[in-house]
Amino acid sequence: MLPREIKEKIKVDCKTRENGERSKSYNTWRNIINRCYDPKNVSYKYYGLKGVVVCDEWFVFSNFKKWFDKNYSECKVVDKDIKGNGMIYSAETCCFVTQKQNSIERSSRMSYSYLRERTGDKHVMYGKRGLLSPISKNKEYFSSNAVFRCSFKKTCIRNNWNFNNFEEKEVCFHVDKNGKRSRKYVYIEIENRGEKDGSQ
Repeated sequence: MLPREIKEKIKVDCKTRENGERSKSYNTWRNIINRCYDPKNVSYKYYGLKGVVVCDEWFVFSNFKKWFDKNYSECKVVDKDIKGNGMIYSAETCCFVTQKQNSIERSSRMSYSYLRERTGDKHVMYGKRGLLSPISKNKEYFSSNAVFRCSFKKTCIRNNWNFNNFEEKEVCFHVDKNGKRSRKYVYIEIENRGEKDGSQ
């Protein structure tokens, strides 16, 4: 159930049905609002609980419908991450993408709060998508950016670092354009590990 203050902001000021059924634009609009503001919605913990909100303009259905009708393409879904920071639904931050594109983007970008919850390290933050290959990066870089294990091993060899001196923490699955899944990690250097095991 939506909170009273949210109900008061919602305004349905144009038709919501097409051919006797709820329109796709209306269903999409209600789903967005419910996942952000209804604690009983199954997706609330991934949206509203994380602080995702809807812009004031989109509380008025006609405003959302105008954007929807102008941009919608068949078999595509609303995405708030590619253009924005993933924390607000608005005309400036949303676009339509295929379900596959949406899944790839969701797997490649994670919020700080979610990552902190997964790793238990408050200083760990997932790197932005599109980072260049980690060449000549310092060790601190790998405690704040998720990378592939193979990439990090190559970096260790290149910089003469001992891979065993780092604690590996899995943070997410990466899904490429072909749907192949692989793991990404952060690496935190373990203090005095080299002294304990005799390595350099």
